[in-house]
Amino acid sequence: MFVSDQLLDHNLYAAQGHITSGKKYTQTDINEIKVFLGINILMGKKHLPSYRDHWSSGPHLHDYFISNLMSVNRFGWLLGNLHLNDNISMPRRNEPNYDKLYRLCPYLSSLEESFQSCLHLHEHVAIDESMIRFKGRSSLKQCMPKKPIKRGFKVWVLADETGYAWRFDISTGKSQDGVQKNLGSSVVKNLCKDLVGKGHKIYFDNYFNGIELLTWLKDNKLNACGTINPNRKYLHILKPDKEFKKVILTLMVVIL
Repeated sequence: MFVSDQLLDHNLYAAQGHITSGKKYTQTDINEIKVFLGINILMGKKHLPSYRDHWSSGPHLHDYFISNLMSVNRFGWLLGNLHLNDNISMPRRNEPNYDKLYRLCPYLSSLEESFQSCLHLHEHVAIDESMIRFKGRSSLKQCMPKKPIKRGFKVWVLADETGYAWRFDISTGKSQDGVQKNLGSSVVKNLCKDLVGKGHKIYFDNYFNGIELLTWLKDNKLNACGTINPNRKYLHILKPDKEFKKVILTLMVVIL
């Protein structure tokens, strides 16, 4: 459902690798790629030290189902040649349009389109961060010690009231110049760009909230609700703390 045939129907990178390396190139097809992806899903359930262990001669490791679907050499060849974008067109690290997710962009775009086509978004939506567990090496891996999943890939998610992830954006860390201004506000604006003028009610916490963001949402006919840090810019319109009575304040609501 979430991986289209159009996304799988290409042999571009394998052909590029054949041209540059001179190695024998055996073209693949959609059915074989689907088998390859299915094998990867099955392997994720067994957690063996190496993918080659599924073809092991040892009966305690050998997986007869997987080994009957594809040979270990063919699986390894696909694993080494399967790419989702054109490497020749990939921007270099020092170029302004460089994207750490370039190799995954076609897949991520296709996945997001599939997510959105499967559900008519409800009125109430929420924006927050989520973590995908990952223990390997990657420049995208982040550490969030207060989260249940402490290490992995951080993903900004817009989900509706049923918990369905309707839109997402993988965090790539700091920009090339190391400057991040109004990150929370930018995340909300990006995730909501297709909701402008539709009157949805959007909920988020004080990491994202601010007067500038609330003004932008109001101007674009979107309603918002969320806690806000008292030190946010433009909050001087509120009373200073010393003028409040001594009570327990659990939250603050700003209405524009």
